[in-house]
This record gives sequence, C-alpha cells and structure tokens, in this order.
Amino acid sequence: MTLLDEAVARLEKMITGTGCEDASAVLQRAPDAPRCQYVRGACIEVCFGGKTGHVAGDYPVQGTFPVTSIFGKEFTTGEQRAAALAILNATAGFLSLARKLTACERARYTGCFQELKKTLGGHTVFTAAPIPVLMGVPGIDIVDEPDSADILLVTPAALMQEEGLVLVSAWPAQKRIIFLGPSVAGVSQILGKEHWCPYGR
Repeated sequence: MTLLDEAVARLEKMITGTGCEDASAVLQRAPDAPRCQYVRGACIEVCFGGKTGHVAGDYPVQGTFPVTSIFGKEFTTGEQRAAALAILNATAGFLSLARKLTACERARYTGCFQELKKTLGGHTVFTAAPIPVLMGVPGIDIVDEPDSADILLVTPAALMQEEGLVLVSAWPAQKRIIFLGPSVAGVSQILGKEHWCPYGR
C-alpha cells in the first residue's frame, strides 16, 4: 500500500456514515492562483463543502468527482493521483484537519525559504522529486541517494509520479519526512506527518 492509498483509506474511515461521502469535489484549473515557491506545474483549484484549496503539478485534471470515487481505487496514472491529492486536500480542509490550503503571498517567499534553510541546516536531505529553488543553495546539503539522507522532502510532484510515490512510501519510519507547501497539506495531516507551510493561507 502506498502512502497515498493509506491516506485515502483513513479518509474513508473518517467520513463513512457522516453524509460527507455523498458530496463531490469540484476541480478546475486556476492559472492566477498564488503559487508555492517549492512546486512546479499548473495549479488546480479544488472546492469541497465550501472549502477551497490548491494543488500544483503536471496533471491539471478538471471535473466534478464524488469523494467516494477515490475509495478503494488503484491510482495508476498521474491524473488519478493528482485528483486524489486534490480531493484529500479539500476534504481535510472541510474537516478542519488541514488549514493552510493556499500558498502564501510572494512577499513571504524569502522568510519561508530562510526558515526552511535553517531547519535543514546540518542535515543531509533527499528530495523525492526535483525542487529547483533548493538546488545548489549553500547550507542545504542535498544528496543523490535516499539512503544517504536523514530528511526526505515531499512535494506534490513526488506523490503524482510513480517513482516518487514508491520512494516516499518506503521511507523508514525512524527518519524525518517533511511535506512542503499547501498542495500536500491534506495528505500529510490525515497521516499525521510533518507539514511545512508557515505562511500558507
């Protein structure tokens, strides 16, 4: 079972019998939405129960999806994983499990970056998918092999791509894992994992 499968299974247990499982999430492209500095790709706006969040990535899926559409499913494509991630995000927001579902303003980028750099200082770091803004930065020791790292950084791209998802799912429990940005707020909070988004809204 992948980490994404586990999060969906936990969500199913949380909402079954509450009536929430009868509702649908609406996903649509949002080219003007604020963008987290640690992600790439198109932004999807997802709405559920009056709660709105954003998920960025290379699979800008659109449509209206019942929450139950992700239960018990095997996610074999990037589009399916992106939709599941978006539905997890908005539903977690509706349930008040995740509060920071939208990226911060650009004016906050520098402060966020410096705080993250301080958090990562003195540690070896592996990124499950490329994070261009962190590459080659003095003070951030990014290594090429996950076995050499003591911190794993997870962005939505890592969960949408098969190789990244497998790596994240196999990460040793004794090692630190940090989920970056609002796109992964839902999945991280449902699983009880560390989430980094100090200025998200």
